[in-house]
Parts: sequence; C-alpha cells; structure tokens
Amino acid sequence: MTQYRIMDKFVTYLKDCTRDYEPPSTDTDLHGWMDENILKVFELTDIKFMVEVGSWKGLSAVTFGEKLKKSGGTLLCIDTWLGAPEFWTEKGLKDPTRGLSLKQNYGYPMVYYTFLSNLKNKGLGDTIVPFPISSDQGAGVLDHYKCQADAIYIDAAHEQGAVYKDIETYWKFVRPGGVLFGDDFSPSWPGVKHDVAKFAKNVGRQYTTHGKVWFITK
Repeated sequence: MTQYRIMDKFVTYLKDCTRDYEPPSTDTDLHGWMDENILKVFELTDIKFMVEVGSWKGLSAVTFGEKLKKSGGTLLCIDTWLGAPEFWTEKGLKDPTRGLSLKQNYGYPMVYYTFLSNLKNKGLGDTIVPFPISSDQGAGVLDHYKCQADAIYIDAAHEQGAVYKDIETYWKFVRPGGVLFGDDFSPSWPGVKHDVAKFAKNVGRQYTTHGKVWFITK
C-alpha cells in the first residue's frame, strides 16, 4: 500500500482545489466516444487507484467513477481540456461535435468546467480527481510521487508513434498485475492498432481486445 500513501497527499490536494466548485446548472453534457468494454478492466484486476489519460467531457471517467465509488476507489484524470489537434482544424471548427464543443471564451476552451460540472452533478466529486496538465508533464509529476496504479486508461493521442509514446510512458506507473488499456483499437485508427501491437511485442506481453478496447496486463 506504500504507493497509495505516497500519492495520497497530492491527490487530496487536487480534490481540495475543486471541493467548493458549484456547477452553474444541474444539466450534464457527457457527449463523447466510448466503448462499453472499458469496464472489462474490473474483471482483470482489483482496482483501488486508477489513472485516465485523456478525459474530454468525462463520459468514460463517469463510467469508471460510478464503479469506483462503490468500492471507495479513486480515478485521477489527466487532460489539458484544450482539445485534440483535430478539434482545431477547419473541419473540426465547423463540426458542432468538435469545434463548437470547445466552448471557447475569447478563444480559450472552457471544456474543463463542463467536465467538472459533470462529475459534480453525478455525485463523483470525491471519486474523480481532475489534473489539468499534458500527458507528458503529468507523467513527470506521477514519477515524482512514485505513482503505482492498479489500472491506467490511455485515450489521448491517436497517431502512430504518439500512441506508442503514451503507452511506453505510462507503462512504468502500472503496478505488477495491473492493467494498461485503451480505446479505439479499430481500422479507423491504424496508429492505435500498430502501436499497441508493437509495444506488447517489445515488452514480451500479449494484448487482448474486447470490442475496440485493448488490454495489456503487466
């Protein structure tokens, strides 16, 4: 349990940062993309502390959070909430499910507050902990606190090479017997399929898939 105690003070600090936040309304906006097979991870390992890399408005986070709340677990969500590159292309800016979802305030995305309101309205303020930072910088902080998570969900970059980097970076934060997993293992995202297979081979592990979700057990 040492790894949990090392992270506990930092996670508590992050919780305190959002404890007094009051959503402007009781409405939730959980628009996103998620395969229900992400919940298979709870069948593969016992989970007390989970990390999610890439959260957007919180559809997957809330899905995990509702499971973790019942067991007293915690989900740490790492995201900039500034939008992926495709949200900033000409096509993306015209797409109401992408560009307009950035909810810009004088050019600056406000999606973080959508995420925060969603988790608060779902009663998950003590279960889901937002950590607004890039995946690279977030990894540096986790390394500082000697993080060891039971499961880490990767849903940030989707381009070949960038996916591999995220997987490789966060693999070291998975405890032995824990699971690294992610979404979008499909022909639509060849970079995800390529990098998951490549990484699993390089570390001598087998990967499994359920729907569009991939899993690698450490």
